[in-house]
Amino acid sequence: MMETQYHDIEIQYYIAGRSATFASSMPVAGNLFHHAVEMLLKFLLIKSSYSDDQLKNKFGHDLNKLWIAVKSTLKDPALDKLDELISGLNDFEDLRYPGKGYMVSISVYKCKLPEVANKYAGAKQYQTCLEDIDEFVSKILTGRVNPEWLKNRMMGDAVE
Repeated sequence: MMETQYHDIEIQYYIAGRSATFASSMPVAGNLFHHAVEMLLKFLLIKSSYSDDQLKNKFGHDLNKLWIAVKSTLKDPALDKLDELISGLNDFEDLRYPGKGYMVSISVYKCKLPEVANKYAGAKQYQTCLEDIDEFVSKILTGRVNPEWLKNRMMGDAVE
């Protein structure tokens, strides 16, 4: 089933993004989180009757466009408070082609990330927060995915 494939890949990207964060692989972690959220949003849209071709042609890798469609499908006004997180993660797509330079900050806990004043002139700043991403994934998956389904895809210590 196509939705299961999207969800399997989303979970793998999410776990890899968390691991990369704790390994201080910041550009990679941000890009992995972008992919995880992209696949999660596409998973939700596939479940609501979008085709694979529609997802590819209409949305590509644009999290903002996907997010608008998901919010329209789920009809939950409380999701609006997650707009800033999605917009910030959408910027990480640029890191596929880093160009001039970049400065990445991923905090583990919620906090106001400091601006880097003139330290890297001309470098684009990418910022996000692991705790916010965790809360987002939990909020979106709760009630939509059977925890046993997820547990059956894990092995060894990951199950505990």
